[in-house]
Amino acid sequence: MEPIRTQEERRNHKNVALENAQETILAVLAAGQLPVGTAISEEDFDDQLLREVYLGLCAGRTLAAMADSQVGDEERSRIARLMKRDAGEDTTQRLRMVKDCLNTIRKDRLARKKQELLEKVKHLEGQKKQEALEEFRALMQQEKQLDQ
Repeated sequence: MEPIRTQEERRNHKNVALENAQETILAVLAAGQLPVGTAISEEDFDDQLLREVYLGLCAGRTLAAMADSQVGDEERSRIARLMKRDAGEDTTQRLRMVKDCLNTIRKDRLARKKQELLEKVKHLEGQKKQEALEEFRALMQQEKQLDQ
């Protein structure tokens, strides 16, 4: 049985899982193995460096070229790590892996939007509050769709 984590440990674990998901997507994209029809966008990457890598890959740059152009050792090291990541052995495994990673990324984004909205709702009244609650319901529906 997994030990009970503190709130800080859960937050750090969630951040690691999110970063791993984003890095996996980039490794698959960099390897040219992203399944056809997979929709990803720069908003799927909340980390500035990973977003820049995504945009660079979309512009035709290689991970090696982006690593070489980095000034800082940490940034260079993070990009080099992407070159070593496994892009999945077969198409079925890769498809499942990409879907799981995108779900992790998008669930996190929805959770953050819901949290921001809940904070906002506390200070709203009347029609504005109703509109915010409708938006919250729509976010919950999107979250349910990701679980299917």
